[in-house]
Amino acid sequence: AQGADFVYFDHFYILPVSYKTKIYGWLVHRARPSEYLIKASEYLKSHYSDALAAYFFGFLNHYCMDKYLHAYVYSDSKNLSTHTYLEQALDVMYADEYFHMDARDVNRSAELMELITDADEINAFHEHMAAAVYEGYKLPPRALERSYKWWACAMRSTYKPSRFTRFFLRIFNVFLSFDIYAFIYKTKEEVAGLHDYEKYFKAIEKANAESVCYMQMVFDYIHGKRHISVLQSAFYNISCMGRPVVSWEERMAFRRAYRRAPIK
Repeated sequence: AQGADFVYFDHFYILPVSYKTKIYGWLVHRARPSEYLIKASEYLKSHYSDALAAYFFGFLNHYCMDKYLHAYVYSDSKNLSTHTYLEQALDVMYADEYFHMDARDVNRSAELMELITDADEINAFHEHMAAAVYEGYKLPPRALERSYKWWACAMRSTYKPSRFTRFFLRIFNVFLSFDIYAFIYKTKEEVAGLHDYEKYFKAIEKANAESVCYMQMVFDYIHGKRHISVLQSAFYNISCMGRPVVSWEERMAFRRAYRRAPIK
């Protein structure tokens, strides 16, 4: 349920590299999200498979999480690194509260590698969506699959890192636009008093409930039980930022996209 976040990590988020892929993630989050989800539902209906449906339903859950949590996250963080530290701390507390497990035992790299073994449908989905929603925008071939591999590499380096790995990450951090240390899960005791987690837990409950409703709507649309107008109404003027999309935000996203990754 990472949505389009994977593309940010192509080449470890070293800014001068793979702009076409990274800016796609910026567009998905900030420009035409309503149109994106509607066209994605249409694509899923015409190219249906259980695997693609599962992927898109996870995408919907990610959208709902962003919608309900980002308002809090942005108000409680100062930049990308503190944003990530907060979300990782939330992972630790949520895992403990609801699953009675230590988040440090979750090997995110191993879980993702299972997905990479057959990413053709996901690559095709995003290549279609980039061109369909953002006119003339063309993702590099197999951009999502490549992003998965870089993300898996990052998660592998932050999973129970040795002293040598931690030393290497400190040096590597100099070249990144975020603090990769943020992805190393801490203990519950280290993060317990840092934030008001209860408000986040309540937001997660709302996000999960809404995402189930959206999934059911899309499922019914795919099987001919609902008209596309139902989705158009449900997804009207939605945003990953937790507030209605305003025109200047979309213009900013497009200016950044076509300045850094011009149409060819």
